[in-house]
Amino acid sequence: MKILVVDDNERLVKVITRFLARTEHVVFTATDTASGFDKALREKPHLIIADYNLPDKTGLEMLEKIQRLAQLPADTRYILMSGRSKEEILHVGEGVVPGPIVESFLAKPFTLAELNQIL
Repeated sequence: MKILVVDDNERLVKVITRFLARTEHVVFTATDTASGFDKALREKPHLIIADYNLPDKTGLEMLEKIQRLAQLPADTRYILMSGRSKEEILHVGEGVVPGPIVESFLAKPFTLAELNQIL
């Protein structure tokens, strides 16, 4: 499976990438929403895992843009991760998690077992 991981924490991206590569997934990475959107257009991933707090926009905004404009297959999955709680994100009115755009929410810090469970 092709997976795109978008997070500005390079250490976390390396950990996730190594874990996913061991499970025979092809992993692409980005550190901001602009490069995440570009990689989604170019690579057409089956799954996108994005951090909520990114330098240029929120991960949720990027996922909405990808879903609206990237013409990925309808079965593409979207996972949002954050150090903030799902309730905090909902409270500030930034979207419904999980919902039509985001399939799952992964609270940081998380274990690789938790990540594996939502794959």
